[in-house]
Amino acid sequence: DAIYAQDRTDTTSAVWLGLTVGCAACHDHKFDPISMKDTYSFNAFFRNTTMQAMDRNNANHPPNIFVPLPEDRARYARLNDEIAKLDQELAKRSNAAKPLFEEWVTAPAMEDPRDIDSTLAVYLPLNDAEGPIKGFSEGKTYEWPVEVERIDGPLGKAPVVSNQAIELGDHASFARGDQVTFGGYIYLEGNPTGAIISRMQSKPGLRGWDLFVEGDKPAVHIIDEWPHAANKMRRGRGIGAGKWQHVMITFDGRQAGHQALGLYLNGERARMGSDPNTVGGNIVTDAPLILGSRADGDSKLTGGKVALQDFRLYRRLLTQEEIQRLSGLGQIASIINTPRDTWNDDQKKKVFEYFLNYVDQPSIDLRARKAPLDKELADLKHRGSISLIMEEKKDSEPFAHMLNRGVYSDKGEKVAANTPASLPPMAGDLPKNRLGLAKWLVSTDNPLTARVTVNRLWSQLFGTGIVETVGDFGIMGARPSHPKVLDWLAHEFMESGWNYRHMIKQIVMSDTYRQSAVVSAEKLEADPSNRLLSRGPRYRLDAEQLRDLALSASSLLSPKVGGPPVKPYQPEDIWSAVAMPQSNTRNYQQDSGESLYRRSIYTFWKRTAPHPAMEILNAPSREVACIAREMTNTPLQAFVTLNDPQFVEAARNLAQRAMGHDDFHDRVDFISQRLISRDLDDAERQMARQTLNAALAEYADQPEAAQALLDVGETKAEAGTPAPELAAWTIVASQILNLDETLTK
Repeated sequence: DAIYAQDRTDTTSAVWLGLTVGCAACHDHKFDPISMKDTYSFNAFFRNTTMQAMDRNNANHPPNIFVPLPEDRARYARLNDEIAKLDQELAKRSNAAKPLFEEWVTAPAMEDPRDIDSTLAVYLPLNDAEGPIKGFSEGKTYEWPVEVERIDGPLGKAPVVSNQAIELGDHASFARGDQVTFGGYIYLEGNPTGAIISRMQSKPGLRGWDLFVEGDKPAVHIIDEWPHAANKMRRGRGIGAGKWQHVMITFDGRQAGHQALGLYLNGERARMGSDPNTVGGNIVTDAPLILGSRADGDSKLTGGKVALQDFRLYRRLLTQEEIQRLSGLGQIASIINTPRDTWNDDQKKKVFEYFLNYVDQPSIDLRARKAPLDKELADLKHRGSISLIMEEKKDSEPFAHMLNRGVYSDKGEKVAANTPASLPPMAGDLPKNRLGLAKWLVSTDNPLTARVTVNRLWSQLFGTGIVETVGDFGIMGARPSHPKVLDWLAHEFMESGWNYRHMIKQIVMSDTYRQSAVVSAEKLEADPSNRLLSRGPRYRLDAEQLRDLALSASSLLSPKVGGPPVKPYQPEDIWSAVAMPQSNTRNYQQDSGESLYRRSIYTFWKRTAPHPAMEILNAPSREVACIAREMTNTPLQAFVTLNDPQFVEAARNLAQRAMGHDDFHDRVDFISQRLISRDLDDAERQMARQTLNAALAEYADQPEAAQALLDVGETKAEAGTPAPELAAWTIVASQILNLDETLTK
């Protein structure tokens, strides 16, 4: 991965690209062009996978493997063992509890869920036949004396919340970063629209949350400011009128966009998107918890009858299994109220599971011990990453069909997996699968892998490969400029045990690489493209290297390794212009804190709308494989390094650090050493002083302009620093940052 991280190319594809029509670059070896049969035989190695052709846009479709952070790996292993042992104890207790269940089932009693789960923060049973509405919130019980119509519900008499708004007070609040699950049983008649239960202020803004209904379609809103910073999820199909349905919502405030929300109907997760899907950072409101409306009568239920029962809000994410249990409580109550001799096997199982979860104290204690471990495991998984892998089918040999004229539906001869006849054959003891292919690729009998790899490395360090066409070692590609050097490098690479760092060190410490990049008239005439290596390499740094250079020089660069992608500064509305309404990347939610300053390789990459600064600096779009990056020189690139918030912020932070020195010369040398590893000469110092004096004069007259410059970026200037002076030194730092010597290797 380290070899090809820049262009997202692996060794196999690099070698295969080199095999397009032969191997003229391997000048001591005579290979025939690759036949069509060889092409399909080679492709067969990659078809024998368990991965399904249709992944339904599941980012973590199997096969995959979870990769915890390095510091979490020991705990991850112990945690799984602890959870497995508790699962075994629960299974044993299940068998031991059967005699007690037989005793209990003769006179069953539904237990209070508050005694079962400490994360149940708000509980409204809404099942009393008459009298006040009763509830539980954050450890206290409450009563609200109201006169309200009641109808039969799955767990008793349920209040009709569409006749009047019922204000309950300061309950059920949660913040943007919290994880919660809430919902209950709902009953619909007619074509109602409005908030069933909410904690949301009225317009403008509509900050807060609600459980909503549009006709017979349940919905949920999580809002900072509507519609620019909000999540709305609605089930596309109706749930039907005249019957009770269980609806639960999960909200994971650690996630962005539609990934934060989940809607479960009768225990099954509904497939749907969120639109809008970019909730802001503050969803907390002073509005009270209300049944049948939002605050101030906004979105009051109209158009039909709506009843609510067994509303719960948990301060954690319930699993689907737990939500399924909750959705079955109504069924449990109805089963218990019927003669036992009429129960079928499924009903018996459900009642027994209820007994274990809510009545049997040893089972409850075991689940209480397991709950914090499950939460710890979920937190640990959130910090880690899921990596997709390839897995060989165990019940078949790899094969492919030759396609007549390339038409996928016109299958021809069936061929087995094999390497091209033009190259040395696989050893007889190697399996004909991807493991065998990998061993063949790095066999000393196969020179092509080493040649392609070291040539790409040479290209990255010198700007041009020994074989100029780094993606084509075939007869249509270029001949090597220094064939014996390529031979030696390939041999050294293999002899070193494929040690990539060793090869980098060998090349960068060579006299050839360490030559001056100064071009004399004689060298320019004799070797205009430096193919003869008459001088050191000189070319502009790649997009990621330029951004990382600015962050590193200013001490903003995060040293963190690994983790999920990040979203640094980017102009607004770039993603929304090319995204479908249901896309989970329709809206760009900029990160904050350390995530703004991660290495550029971690930048989230949307193929149809890549990061604009990276694209302007010739980073590939990643829509297709990139063999060699384009190298251009345009005014837009200067606009990026001069005006992009990341570069401006880096220049300001570099200037701030330089101002820790008292003398002008010490300050300017500090900046130049950080960026170009040398002190400025006298003429350059004079130019820097002129820039500083001009900027000081301008910002002294326009302090508001100085402050505007210092406000760019999330980091703030140190308190007490004179704004005009820091702004002027920011201009000097930006000037040196934009020198050709800084931007050019």
